[in-house]
Amino acid sequence: MFLIVDEIQIRTLNTGNTDYYTNPNIFEDYTSLSDYHMFPSENQSVRFTIEACHDAYILFSAAFDVESHDFYEICLGGSGNQETYLRRKYNDANPFKISTPDILGCTEKSTFEIRWTIEGTIHIAKESAVGTETIIDVKNSTQLLIRGVGIRTAWGSDGLGSFESATIFGGLYCGVPSTYGSMNVLPIAIKRSRIVCLFKCSPNSACRGVHFHEETNECELVSVGQVIDQSIRSGACLDEIWIKTLDSGEVDATKTEDVFNYYTNLSVYHIFPSQNKFRFSVKACHDAFILLSAAKNLQSQDFYEICIGARNNTRTVLRRNFSPNNVVSNRKPGTLNCTEKTTFLWNGKSTIK
Repeated sequence: MFLIVDEIQIRTLNTGNTDYYTNPNIFEDYTSLSDYHMFPSENQSVRFTIEACHDAYILFSAAFDVESHDFYEICLGGSGNQETYLRRKYNDANPFKISTPDILGCTEKSTFEIRWTIEGTIHIAKESAVGTETIIDVKNSTQLLIRGVGIRTAWGSDGLGSFESATIFGGLYCGVPSTYGSMNVLPIAIKRSRIVCLFKCSPNSACRGVHFHEETNECELVSVGQVIDQSIRSGACLDEIWIKTLDSGEVDATKTEDVFNYYTNLSVYHIFPSQNKFRFSVKACHDAFILLSAAKNLQSQDFYEICIGARNNTRTVLRRNFSPNNVVSNRKPGTLNCTEKTTFLWNGKSTIK
C-alpha cells in the first residue's frame, strides 16, 4: 500500500449571472471533482485554494456526479467579494449569509477547508499565514448525505482552483490485465505516476485513455477516433481498488425509493464487472450492501440488492427491485468480520463465500 498526494488544478470560466436561487439545474454549470477521480465524501472534508476576484461557488451534492437537485451551494466572495452564502437546495429563500469583505483575491491564492457531518453540520475555515479563521459553522436541520463536490465561478469571474487529492492504492490498476494498446498518441509527457497520467487525460476531450511506462515515467495520452489494437505485454497487473464506505443510515430497497443514490458506483473507478460474475472482499461488522443494476450509473428501478450480514450479521438477503415480496433470505451467522476481510464471488445466481 502507498499514499499519493497530488494537487489537481481546475480552471473555471465565468458561467454567467446565474445562481442557485434562479436556476433549478444549476448543477449543470459545475465541474465535478469526480471527473478527476477525487471523492472528498470519503473523508467528509475538502481542502482547496482558489484564485478568483469574486463569486467562487462550491456545490455539495447528493450525487457523485453532482447531477442532483438535492445539494448545498456555497458562494465565497459574493456581492462583489463582500459576503459568503450557504444555501440548501434550489430556490431557498433563506440562505445563511455572513459579511466576509475581500475573502478572495484576484491574483492571490486563498486557502479553505470545508468539513461536514451526516447530521448536517457545515464548517468552513480560511487558512492564512497568521492562522485559521472560521467563516461558517452551522447545523442544518434537513440532513443531506453528501457524495459529490463541484466547483464553478460566475457573475463575471474566472477562477483557478487547486484541490489536494490523497488516495491510498494497493497496487497498479489498469483495467485489462497484461494488455497494451498500439495506437496513435498525443504528445508524451513525463509524470510521476499512472494516476497523475490519468488526471492529465481526464479533462482532455481528445484523450481516450493512457499508456504509462513505469520504467521511464512516460505518459502517453491515447488519441480518440481510432480502433484499439491490443497486444500482450509482459508483467503482471494488479486489478484491485479499495473503496471506503461510510454508514449511509437505515435505508434499503424496501424503505427508500432512491436507494441507488446511496451506493458508490464502481464505474467511477472505471470498474465494469462483466460475464455475470465478479469477486470482491469486504471488511465490515454487518450490513454490507451490493447493488446489481440494469443501468451503468445505477439510476434504474430494475436491480438486485444484496445485503450481506443483515440483522446483526446473522443473515444474507437478496431482493429484486423494491418489492418486499421478491426476497430470498438465508441464515448465515458470522458471515462478516469487523477486523478481517471476507471474500465473496457473485456468479449471477448466488453469493458464495
